[in-house]
Amino acid sequence: MAALGTADGKSLIVPVMMSSRSGSSVVAHGVQTLGIDFGAQLRAPKAKNPLGFFEDRDVLRLSKRAHRLLAGRARLALVPDERWSSPQLAALEDEMVALLTSRFHGIERWGFKNGRILRFLPFWQRVLERLGGDVRYVFATRNPLASAESRVRGRRRKTMDRSGGVAINLYQWLCEVVPFFHRLEGKPLLVVDFDAVVAEPAGQLERLAAFLGLEWTEARARAAANFATGFLNEDLRHHRHPIDELGADPRVPAAVVTMYRWLHGLASDTVAPDDPALWASMSELSGELKVLAPLIDFAGSTEQALWRAQLNPFSPLPLLARRLGWGRDR
Repeated sequence: MAALGTADGKSLIVPVMMSSRSGSSVVAHGVQTLGIDFGAQLRAPKAKNPLGFFEDRDVLRLSKRAHRLLAGRARLALVPDERWSSPQLAALEDEMVALLTSRFHGIERWGFKNGRILRFLPFWQRVLERLGGDVRYVFATRNPLASAESRVRGRRRKTMDRSGGVAINLYQWLCEVVPFFHRLEGKPLLVVDFDAVVAEPAGQLERLAAFLGLEWTEARARAAANFATGFLNEDLRHHRHPIDELGADPRVPAAVVTMYRWLHGLASDTVAPDDPALWASMSELSGELKVLAPLIDFAGSTEQALWRAQLNPFSPLPLLARRLGWGRDR
């Protein structure tokens, strides 16, 4: 396929990746503020996110189908190797390439936000390679303890509570972030910390602009000032945890502490993206998570069963029948 967009045949493409409840909408809007086109088919704001999600509706729809193909409906699941070669996934890849081509053909700088990019990175990298642009990944991060508490808090507002508690959400964070992070080695990558954007928006947007190769003009400086005063506010942060609290909390797995320390280092520019120790650690963490795959799959299937039980008010009856011996052959 021919590349999209500019005179030299290459568009700047900015995928905004994240884990759940990591402030990615704030980061995505910051990228949009710098002049990156996210299209006109964006998901409408809701009570959960009244300032907007900055997600393309059709990209979201197709990504959900990819999720079902690769991980079923479980939040806690690692992808079995054989699913990556599924004919259905290959057909979905064709659909995604066609969608993004039609949406952004001829546009010089464009991007999209999706929560499943990093979790299913092999799929997305095949899509982006076929598009042929200058791909620069932005990863929105946040202290995972704050993300987990935010998710639990949000879920408890719902009729059916699927929050699972902080510990389960931290393992979900690992499933979203760790398995394929090592595939970003050698790729243009900028990690952006949500709390840093709220604390110093102009500085973080200037950092983003430099990463994307965009000149820091007066117009962009004004746009950054409007972003800071018209979009951001301290109410966006309901949970704040210094990084030192992460290792001190007994609910937090050691792998979460290790992973986030690297992410925090990348976000604060104290770790270089080409640091060999970083990528050695990423491969090691990915291997450690694979060892836990049977336990993670069991936890995920158990969570699904509990969720279905909440939806079915008669779900205890079959268990009671078995307990009492009803229906057994005599």
